[in-house]
Amino acid sequence: MLGLFYSLGARRVGAFVNLLLGIDYGTTGYKAVLFDASGKELAAAGGEVPGVRPAQGWVEADAETTWQGLARAIRSVIAQAGAEAGRIAAVGTTGTSSLVLFGPERRLLRPAILYGDERIPTLEQVAHLVNELGEARLADLLGFDRLDAGRLAMILRLLPSAKLAWLQAHEPEIFRQIRCVTTATWDFVNYRLTGIAGREARTALWDSDFGRVFGQDEGWFGKPYAPGEVVGRVTEAAAAETGLTPGTPAVMTAQDSLCNLLGGGLVAPGMVLDQAGTTEITAVVMAERPQGGGYPVPHLLPGLWLLSLSPVRGIAPRWFRDQMLPDGATYDTMHALAATAPAGAGGLLFLPTLAGEKGVVHDPDARGVFFGLSPQHSLAHLARAILEGIAFGLRQILETYQAHGAEIREVRIGGGGARSRLWNQIKADVLGREVGVLRVLETGCLGAAMLAGVGVGLFPDLREAAATMNRVAEILSPDPDRHARYSALYEVYKELYPAVQPLFPRLAAIEETRSS
Repeated sequence: MLGLFYSLGARRVGAFVNLLLGIDYGTTGYKAVLFDASGKELAAAGGEVPGVRPAQGWVEADAETTWQGLARAIRSVIAQAGAEAGRIAAVGTTGTSSLVLFGPERRLLRPAILYGDERIPTLEQVAHLVNELGEARLADLLGFDRLDAGRLAMILRLLPSAKLAWLQAHEPEIFRQIRCVTTATWDFVNYRLTGIAGREARTALWDSDFGRVFGQDEGWFGKPYAPGEVVGRVTEAAAAETGLTPGTPAVMTAQDSLCNLLGGGLVAPGMVLDQAGTTEITAVVMAERPQGGGYPVPHLLPGLWLLSLSPVRGIAPRWFRDQMLPDGATYDTMHALAATAPAGAGGLLFLPTLAGEKGVVHDPDARGVFFGLSPQHSLAHLARAILEGIAFGLRQILETYQAHGAEIREVRIGGGGARSRLWNQIKADVLGREVGVLRVLETGCLGAAMLAGVGVGLFPDLREAAATMNRVAEILSPDPDRHARYSALYEVYKELYPAVQPLFPRLAAIEETRSS
């Protein structure tokens, strides 16, 4: 184990070098947060990823533009905190899958393919994958008790190696120029900070096995690093862009779901986190690997397991803000409007599946639905129905966890959406449970900072980091009357998706025909 004092060149971690920079680079936005060693947030800055959808089911963004925005955010937090950059002990970055291709001389070959992109390999490539690895090996690799076509399709939509197989079939000229690949947003940031290509060791196994079957060059992906392992140091060029001190360690972390859970303090069985972002990251900690379904993931702490579902539901509030409110409106505007409508939104229900469903079921064709709309409903009712619909979806997820053997002891709320006390209270009322609102809402950034702190010896292990840096700021209790009303509406909500599901593929087929 690394000692309390960690030497890297002329740097030393101790009483003076005691700040940690945590970065969360997701599908629609990025955030840089500077923390002290107690977990206090000193400064934060971020921006939106300029994503585009060039075709149905595609999600892309210009990686260079995003990097420049993130570099400005890092400079901003250093300036806001009034801190010397040399006090930053380490940088930890988390995020989502994101395929970025570099050609000769590190030239970007095409826009990044982001999490949520629905492209998968050709049927011939999938058949070859199943034939080469076998269903038993595939199920073992992906953490399932068994494998079926639906689950395989769900996983292939997430794996960078599968996206590369799609590119091999559809963009062969680009594919032939590849010299280096980063497969996650945090790997991309580490590469830009240090010049070293690497990947997280826990997920590298997937793409190594799958990539071999697809005929991809293992050398493209760089060396695997364990969470908490130093990847490299900030280069002179990256320091000039970001304001960081050359030589600052960049530490490997893990995907945003794991870092969010760590930042939320989920270190004991029965603890649940709802991270309200574009992707609503939810998970429960279990003492044993869950059986009979779900998507079990080993916790970063040995001996514990996570059952996790992360639907892309936070896009609904963003849609409402951007499309239904005047220019310049914020999420606060939306929540203030929603507060003027009664609990239950006057009998209006909302199915929050604008970008497909990746929660309790997997259905890329699913779309959002307002149900019960009448002339009495205003924009305020629509705003509240959106917040309540996402809360109903959370209740359904927690019931799914319980069906797989999880015990729900404590629910914590984080993420940007947790800034809304109204929404937090709606979740408590819908669940009929107390919810704890975290002091640091950017739990992905905090979890990445914790791993960075362990990597350079500020903390002996992750439990100590979580105990030191994590706090619950407020506990909200459910209102019995509102809970009773929400429970009646929830019974209707549960039947809404099955009722309309057969119509989604028909609608998708019509749109596909029109666009072609």
